[in-house]
Amino acid sequence: MALDGSLAAMRAALCLLLLSSTAMAAPVEKVSEDVDGNGTVDPIELGTDGTLTIAGTPVKVAPAATRGRILIAKLSGGAQIV
Repeated sequence: MALDGSLAAMRAALCLLLLSSTAMAAPVEKVSEDVDGNGTVDPIELGTDGTLTIAGTPVKVAPAATRGRILIAKLSGGAQIV
């Protein structure tokens, strides 16, 4: 019976670890800028999984990311994300 209790405790600890690591994952870099020209600021985030999310649309740009920098260039034809 002691083994069943230990197994349940291990499962609970693993579940808590998995939930906390996915819930607490913060973006590597985050900026806000009106990139589509509609007058509303759009969130732009680079995630640890290498996904650049622009106004809710994900784009895979790298296999993974631990650091990064997002720059916005304002051009006559619109904004460019670098």
